[in-house]
Amino acid sequence: MTKKLLLFALSITVSTSFSKDILLECGTTTRTSFNGWTIYPYNVFDNVIFTDETIDFHAGNNGGDFTISLTRKIEAMKEYAELNLAVEINSIHGCIIHSIDAFVSEDGKNWALVELDQSNFQASFQNENLNYQFLKIAVNVSFEPSGYLQIGYVKVEGSTNWEMELIEPEPQIISNPFFVFCFNKTINVETKSEQPYDVIFSSISGQIVYTETAIGSTRIETDLPEGIYVISIFQNGEFLQSKKVIF
Repeated sequence: MTKKLLLFALSITVSTSFSKDILLECGTTTRTSFNGWTIYPYNVFDNVIFTDETIDFHAGNNGGDFTISLTRKIEAMKEYAELNLAVEINSIHGCIIHSIDAFVSEDGKNWALVELDQSNFQASFQNENLNYQFLKIAVNVSFEPSGYLQIGYVKVEGSTNWEMELIEPEPQIISNPFFVFCFNKTINVETKSEQPYDVIFSSISGQIVYTETAIGSTRIETDLPEGIYVISIFQNGEFLQSKKVIF
């Protein structure tokens, strides 16, 4: 309500002020992880490490050419006629990034290319019909054996003309219907979801050591040796959460 009153006051004075609203920001220095993004592929790599602020892809002994995609629904984009995108993806060692492409979509099925500047991986583009609500980032990369790529940062902004009557976008709330806890080397997953999901055990170095697909609440008992593990939950290819446990 406060923002709408301010917009009205500015329109009376015929102000011509512009600003950028951050619709989504995650990655390095933000203290926000990539929860909520759909990531593909992840099971072709030896190690995929989800940290608090990055996603690290470690290729196996053979390397290879891959297109890694990250997709997310950002409903707040529909409120802005001009959008800005900034991406940071780093070749840590043993890989070559050929290009980073960006796409937007109204329904998550039909995609329009965003002209991303390949020198700084930034773009400004129009959303004149106010219908875009999905974003996809595609990384075309060649891995040498044991190559290492890091997804570091993504920011989406909407440009606002304060002379326009705008509605403050509702904050995007991502519900996570899974609760994971450990007791005596037994992993318990509590959920009301009726859809299949994957439970992935990784060592502290990121090595995938055990996977299981489940429906509904489940209890997993393993014979893994004592140590520190990261339990990750995926559903429909979307990374939902991770939890560090000690056996």
